[in-house]
Amino acid sequence: MMRKPAALTVAKVFDTFRIIAKESGKDSQEKKKNHIKSLLVAATGCEPQYLIRLLQAKLRIGYAEQTLLAALGQAAVYTENHSKPPPHVSSPLEEAAKIVKQVYSVIPVYDKIIAALLRDGIWNLTKTCSFTIGIPVGPMLAKPTKGVSEIIEKFQNMVYTCEYKYDGERAQIYYMQDGSIEIYSRNAERNTGKYPDVAVAVSRLKKPSVTSFVLDCEIVAYDREKKRILPFQILSTRARKNVAVSDIKVDVCIYAFDILYCNGQSLIKEQLKGLDGRRELAYRKKIGRSNKKRRLFETLVT
Repeated sequence: MMRKPAALTVAKVFDTFRIIAKESGKDSQEKKKNHIKSLLVAATGCEPQYLIRLLQAKLRIGYAEQTLLAALGQAAVYTENHSKPPPHVSSPLEEAAKIVKQVYSVIPVYDKIIAALLRDGIWNLTKTCSFTIGIPVGPMLAKPTKGVSEIIEKFQNMVYTCEYKYDGERAQIYYMQDGSIEIYSRNAERNTGKYPDVAVAVSRLKKPSVTSFVLDCEIVAYDREKKRILPFQILSTRARKNVAVSDIKVDVCIYAFDILYCNGQSLIKEQLKGLDGRRELAYRKKIGRSNKKRRLFETLVT
């Protein structure tokens, strides 16, 4: 090199990582490589080691995410501003950790949570930092059990609802006010380019009175001739991005089992049961299962 590159800074590394993440389209892999090369060339001492481990997502420092969220809540309690808890809170540190974890499950973006904490404090966080359409929600995942008997014993004398375990891919479908559609995986990865046929179907079948919604679904491969669900191995053969509708060889159908948002209103805190509960609303989005000649789902009704 003709001259020594400028020393790396945290801001420089962070900005470059963000650029790498956003690169897409033609020659995107080559562009990503060049960005990584520029970082490695400027790195000194042990910096290359940490850059590589960060890129591989293998940097482990001994703190789980739940620990970090709890620490954020407790730090907010100890700050000079907004530190006085409400009268009903008996254990401020525990309650603060609980609030941050709850908010993070709804809007998992540290930038927004920390900004809200600094601006309005921990005790107003659920109001100032809430569900935002377009930002994927942390999914409610399954808990392993030893068998059906354990489930029945756990839910004795309780009302509960069940759903088939579909051999597909979890998806959150977002229909925004501007008419745009985004589809996210259980890991908050953007899958819109993988399922253009789903986006087309949602736009076509949506009722005119619906301006926005978020559906929690399972996307499964489907044989339309034999009217049966196909295994996940078939679904996994679809291309992962930039899929053209005309090139699709594996059809899919959607099983909607929860509705999180509708016409500008968050439904996350609404009850699952009841005629107007989220569960009932989600099922009313489907066309009756007994009518096999029609599509397996219908998008939203008001």
